[in-house]
Amino acid sequence: MNCWRSLYAAILMKINSIIPVTILLCSFSIVAPQWGFWVCAETPFVQSVLNEQEDRKAVLFIMNYISLEDFLNMPFLKNLMSESAIGIMNVRGAAKTDSVRAYASLGWGARADALNEQCTVMAEEGYFIIPCMNQLVDMNKKNTYNPEVGLLGNFFHDMGLRTSVIGIINESEEQAMPAALIAADKFGKIDGGFLEQSVSKSNYNLVEAFRKEYENSSFIVIDAGVPAIYNSLNYSERTHNSLRNHLLLQYDKLVKDITETINKENTLLIILSPFYNSLASKSGHKLTPVVFYGKGIEPGLVISDTTRRKGLIANIDIAPSIIHFFNGNAYRVTGQPVKYKKSINNIEQLLKLDRIIAFNANNRSFILKTFISVQIALLLLSLMFILYRGNRLYRMNDILQTIVLMVLVFPAALLVVPLLHIFNTVLYILFLLLIDVGVVLIINKFIRNRSQKIIFISWLTFALLIIDILCNQSLNKISILGYDAVIGARYYGIGNEYMGVLVAAVLLGTVPPAFAKEMPGWLSAIIYVFITGIIGLPFLGANVGGTITAVCSFAFALMLIYNKKISLKNVLAILASIVLVVGGIACYDIYFSGSPSHLAKAIQAYSVNGMSSIMNIIKRKIEMNIKLFRVTIWSKVLMVSVAVVIILFLKPHGLLKRLLLQYPEFTLAWFCILVASIVGTLVNDSGVVVAATANIFLAFSLLYLLLGEKKVGIQETGEDRD
Repeated sequence: MNCWRSLYAAILMKINSIIPVTILLCSFSIVAPQWGFWVCAETPFVQSVLNEQEDRKAVLFIMNYISLEDFLNMPFLKNLMSESAIGIMNVRGAAKTDSVRAYASLGWGARADALNEQCTVMAEEGYFIIPCMNQLVDMNKKNTYNPEVGLLGNFFHDMGLRTSVIGIINESEEQAMPAALIAADKFGKIDGGFLEQSVSKSNYNLVEAFRKEYENSSFIVIDAGVPAIYNSLNYSERTHNSLRNHLLLQYDKLVKDITETINKENTLLIILSPFYNSLASKSGHKLTPVVFYGKGIEPGLVISDTTRRKGLIANIDIAPSIIHFFNGNAYRVTGQPVKYKKSINNIEQLLKLDRIIAFNANNRSFILKTFISVQIALLLLSLMFILYRGNRLYRMNDILQTIVLMVLVFPAALLVVPLLHIFNTVLYILFLLLIDVGVVLIINKFIRNRSQKIIFISWLTFALLIIDILCNQSLNKISILGYDAVIGARYYGIGNEYMGVLVAAVLLGTVPPAFAKEMPGWLSAIIYVFITGIIGLPFLGANVGGTITAVCSFAFALMLIYNKKISLKNVLAILASIVLVVGGIACYDIYFSGSPSHLAKAIQAYSVNGMSSIMNIIKRKIEMNIKLFRVTIWSKVLMVSVAVVIILFLKPHGLLKRLLLQYPEFTLAWFCILVASIVGTLVNDSGVVVAATANIFLAFSLLYLLLGEKKVGIQETGEDRD
């Protein structure tokens, strides 16, 4: 043991000695882009295209409120999809999600802010103009996503290329046409086009206008208009279906005419729906279809560095994709150019993906709220049981202990149940409970020692998570407790929900046996380094906040395992370790990663926009945490847990204190989890969720050991340990 302590002291000394080098390394990762290793701060939003590419054309055909199911009910379009790269698209805007903001985000390459009344289009001599463009610029100065208003229009006009918009004006909304936001530059100018105010002959007029504009323009936006069936709720189901079928036939004919007009050899045709309709929303289908057809595109599924998921992109990826088609580079956007993955059965695969995401979106809230409500009820019921002095409630002891173990196993069960591919809510919940109960029964059958049960569950949980992350986060992406593609806060890596679970499970599974000398301290250190890499590396967990959380909590764990005092020197060493690890990951992400993660994108934004981009990120994280603390049920269970622990410290007198003394190894683990919860809350945009999921392993392992005391609630003396 003295040998290991000496080794640790030597390592600590080395760490202190390299603090200046570490700081220099991280500084380099931040300022290097300013020197030109990434992109110079003076670089324009969009790099110029080659002159030889001026004959290329991009056509964006919009059918708003049309679902993936609708796309597949159009015969010609369905056949076209089998020959195209297809996918579903996140439609989020800034501030809130609606149709107008979705349109603006399509054209500006970042989550944008806009109002419908700001989309009025006026015809001038030889061109069209959006008079309210200055208002949009001012509005988006407050937007933390920092979009470039008029991105696509600016790009084509900077290149001397012509833009056009073709579509139907919504007369009921004062000439509003959100599609014009996509083609307009920052001054609101669109070079040409055709605006139809009547839908009676819209197909014919739109096609004729398109054929004319296709000859003269490099970028054309076509909007088929807002379907009346989605503007009114007064239709019967029969009438709605009849009108819908008629509408889809019209749209299908329009798609056919446009497709037959373009030259596939030099044109990129993108067909999409900017926003979902109310009927699709009710069934969880809040991602909209997108089709890429034309030059260089083969049958398959779309993907982007934004999502890293086949078949899934975001609306902010459309503008960079169009710019990339013209050999340009959009530097100041958050979206990424779309890529294409070959696939023979692309429609079948897309339907499967859409079904999974829709099912999760439709059931996530109910299942998680039920799980959290059970936690709150169990905390309060257990508190009542512990405080009560009679024998009646004592009979509930075994039941309560079993339910507590089920709560500890539940995150792992939520990770595994998607393997069954169940899309019926009742069956899903049934099999989820069967997995949960089955694991608990097996544990109770083969493991008698209470503390060993907790350690086993912890190892089981983080082992499953590690395997999944190493396997491309296949289960994280489709788990109810994973990230939600509809919300779009994260599309790859490990989300904050499971990151809190992972860190807490690792600490609870390693600190007790290491402190009790049942596991070598050096093995714990290896595990901590490995887990930190799993969480932080861009091609694995890609969670920067999680990396900081892991380094802090794991470093404290090693200090406690090796009986080191919490001194200023050691705290500085921990901070140096954070800088070293994050700086190293940043350098790898920027210079060696083929697909930059959130960290590289943040540094890229800093290189172009300076400290304002960093401040926007910090502001966004603070606003998100405040919002989540107010509205999410995760904050409720967190507050109840804290309140219960405080009460148990006070009454029964000395009970919790004696338990902490009785289980010093678990006390240290709980302290480390507490550190992880605090740090995770501070450095993550959904820090409340991190603290709440980590707290599952703190509060309920403590509760399980308390309930395991045979005399608890009857007398104040605890039993001997198992």
